[in-house]
Amino acid sequence: MNKKICAGWRETMSLPELGIKMINVKLDTGAKTSCLHALDIKLSAQNGIQWVNFRYSSSATSDLKCRAKLIDQRVIRNSGGHDETRYIIETLCQFNSLLWPIEIGLTDRSTMKYNMLLGRSAMKQHIIVDPSLSFSVPFEDIQS
Repeated sequence: MNKKICAGWRETMSLPELGIKMINVKLDTGAKTSCLHALDIKLSAQNGIQWVNFRYSSSATSDLKCRAKLIDQRVIRNSGGHDETRYIIETLCQFNSLLWPIEIGLTDRSTMKYNMLLGRSAMKQHIIVDPSLSFSVPFEDIQS
């Protein structure tokens, strides 16, 4: 078993394949699936492969056009308790010196404080959450 990082309830990480170099995330042990703020979500097909094109926007960065392979569509209960269908992508997550693939649901989080939630499925092999900590893990940009 790999050694796990002890992290706070919110931390900084990156999603290098999407071009998101730094993002503050809430580590949410109550959510199974991770989710990312995405706008203008559109599907496209190329050579028989389904792709999701979307725009990522935050107060710290200008709009970023992102593209990822669609791996699934799932009905997920949102924070308001309502079911919604989300496109699911897989991309690399870089947290401190660790780099691993995670599944992320795309949704409009413009009314939420954090542009991304890191759910249990993404954390289970790599992270232990200590809710008394916040931004406790040093950010390392290993994908320069």
